[in-house]
Amino acid sequence: DAAVQAAVQSLVMDTLAATAAAGFDADHVEAELNTLEFAVREFGAGGTPKGLSLFLGAAGSWIYGRDPIDEMKFEDALAELRGRVEADAKGYLSGLMQRFLLDNKHRVT
Repeated sequence: DAAVQAAVQSLVMDTLAATAAAGFDADHVEAELNTLEFAVREFGAGGTPKGLSLFLGAAGSWIYGRDPIDEMKFEDALAELRGRVEADAKGYLSGLMQRFLLDNKHRVT
């Protein structure tokens, strides 16, 4: 039903806008950054051998002509993200929400 679809879309967009405007708690952001860092450092492979998981993670770029080793380098990207968030957590994260979620007209409804 079109009315229900419009109501759901409005609810989602209003909630995203309110969240972007309010910003994020600094402690929660720090906890998420720590979780992300732990995940990329440990590269949890589940039941798959770690070497095979690393290979499969890098193979996607390799088959398209990019350096597979670059896919395993995360230190610089992680430091850049942490630096941007620490410099302006509310503005940076809210800006990402605005750009990729709120201002994005290419969404499926």
